[in-house]
Amino acid sequence: PETVTYQQLLPELEALSLTYAEQAIAALGDLPATFTTAELAQAWGIVPEQRSLFEYLLEMAGKIQNSKFKIPFGKPLRRLQNSKPINPLSNSEFRIPNSEFAQAELSLLTRCGENLVAVLRGEVDPIGLLFPQGDLSELTQLYESSPGARVMNALVQSVVTATLAQQSCPVR
Repeated sequence: PETVTYQQLLPELEALSLTYAEQAIAALGDLPATFTTAELAQAWGIVPEQRSLFEYLLEMAGKIQNSKFKIPFGKPLRRLQNSKPINPLSNSEFRIPNSEFAQAELSLLTRCGENLVAVLRGEVDPIGLLFPQGDLSELTQLYESSPGARVMNALVQSVVTATLAQQSCPVR
């Protein structure tokens, strides 16, 4: 039953991630007809430490296919009619099942998504977004009891159990 819920949750979290990426790109500026990611990063003030993330966001939003070439920009940005911040818990566009079930994922994704432009420009430390005021509790919850962690932990447990069952000598 938990796997089904996680399978329902993952596409919604991915859609929310894409929306944050697209909003960040739109907030950074207008895309020229052709560009290299290096030219665009320089024009938009993307710090060198975040260039890989920037290229990934452009690829994720479908704006480039290979960051080494000039790519014509032809697709309009999707889901940008509403420039208000996204609230995944009240936005009908996102159907996040049982939001308490994915509280850590939603909180982390929302905090990082809302600060994406500032991170790209070096105005906000991304580590501070992961560990606000040095608090480890949310990421601990994410790695220990989030839907994805539960599924992965169960898979790892079954592999380790099966492997140990096949051993004829003690294993440390």
